[in-house]
Amino acid sequence: MSRKKKSSDGLTAEDSALFRAAVKEVQPIRRPRTVSNPPRPLRPIKRNQPLAPDTGTVEEDGEAFRRLRLPLKRFSQLKKGSIPPDSLIDLHGLTVAAAKRQLRQFIKNCSLAQERCILVITGKGIHSEEGFSPLRIATLDALRELPQVQAYCWAQIRDGGSGAFYVLIQNPDY
Repeated sequence: MSRKKKSSDGLTAEDSALFRAAVKEVQPIRRPRTVSNPPRPLRPIKRNQPLAPDTGTVEEDGEAFRRLRLPLKRFSQLKKGSIPPDSLIDLHGLTVAAAKRQLRQFIKNCSLAQERCILVITGKGIHSEEGFSPLRIATLDALRELPQVQAYCWAQIRDGGSGAFYVLIQNPDY
């Protein structure tokens, strides 16, 4: 059996002739000239209502919160305990409703007094019937709702550990 010679494009003379015969009557498609329109600039979306207030991000365990406008560096300082608390409130022994009421008033007063960081003591809930601290959960929910609260996180062990929280407050003139 003899080998067939292949041209530089990898086809034998027979294959090449067969291809030319198949496409002999084919006409190239003429494309109309297209004018590309430059993209139009996007118009801003008109909003009928003001933007939502600055929401925040809650960490997976739900025990750390930061408003989006608060720099991460400042939040990191709060977590490390580098910002000393100006005041503290101890909510031990209070009902959830009473604790929320006192917490709101305390934060309002601290904000007006231009205190930047406070320590909120809730306790760990070790002795509660539920096995967890309902006061702690209610406190965290209340803190997220208050516009003065910029961030919160667990306190360092020297300040109460997981039974207390550092809370960063925004002053009214800030």
